[in-house]
Amino acid sequence: MNAVLYGFRLYPTGSVDFTSVKLTLTGTATSSDYSAFRLIYDADNSGTWNFGDSVAANTNAIGGTITFTMYGQTGFSAARRYLLVADAATAATAGRTLTASITGAVDVVTTGIESGSAAGGLQTIYGNVAINNTGTPLAGNIFAGDTNVVVFGFRLTPSLTIDFSAVTVTAAGTAGASDLSQFRIIYDVNSNGLYDVGESTVSTTNAHGATMTFTMYGQTSFINVRRYLLVADVAAGATVGNTFTGSIAQTNHVSSTGDESGTAAGNAMTIAARVAIDNTGAPVAGSVSANTSDAVLFGFRLTPTG
Repeated sequence: MNAVLYGFRLYPTGSVDFTSVKLTLTGTATSSDYSAFRLIYDADNSGTWNFGDSVAANTNAIGGTITFTMYGQTGFSAARRYLLVADAATAATAGRTLTASITGAVDVVTTGIESGSAAGGLQTIYGNVAINNTGTPLAGNIFAGDTNVVVFGFRLTPSLTIDFSAVTVTAAGTAGASDLSQFRIIYDVNSNGLYDVGESTVSTTNAHGATMTFTMYGQTSFINVRRYLLVADVAAGATVGNTFTGSIAQTNHVSSTGDESGTAAGNAMTIAARVAIDNTGAPVAGSVSANTSDAVLFGFRLTPTG
């Protein structure tokens, strides 16, 4: 809603009335992409439609040219700035374009003598991409010697079809390269937060670092919600008690063909040792003599992994 697509300014040398303007539109956008074109008097010259700015002309549909009849733009002698705004459809087609312009002075009608033109910039439709930490594991333990361990997760929710090309993960905690290695991104196809059989690596593989930038593979032309997992291998000799917390710390740490918003905070994963228990050392079935001191009745073994 209220997408600013173009702007122009009038510089009168004396008091004038501004009665109409014809804008020329080019590009691939259609009525399925944009509607409700209107001109806004940008009272504060901010380039955005703010409180205090007002609609200054009739509303039009998209076309090769659009002529606006102006309202209330009379008796002014100071420069005035105007914005072309429209509503972008929820189902607008990503990649379609629109460029608006005033191609000549004859397209502006005032009570003065007009001169000049005003070329606009190319506007390309992008979808919104919401980033959050849905799917990241809860704070917990990861174990020395394990591989393919999920240490962080995030979700992308696009409003239109997008390509997802890169992500930067920020690492915090005491774990380092001697503890964790082989970081890579997995597309969590079934959104269960686990690295399942059939799910595959969709990024480059990185060593541990304070920030790790992953180039994505094959994550193109999707509109459905997608969840991703950051997995790593934990060294057999990893330091027990060291921690790792992953995050997408800034919106611009996700690169896509959409307009990103949001961040994704992870939880602390603490390296722990597994302790295997078995009955090595237990006596075999047998007899215990009466009046025996310190008789061995049972035994077990503990085998830590770290």
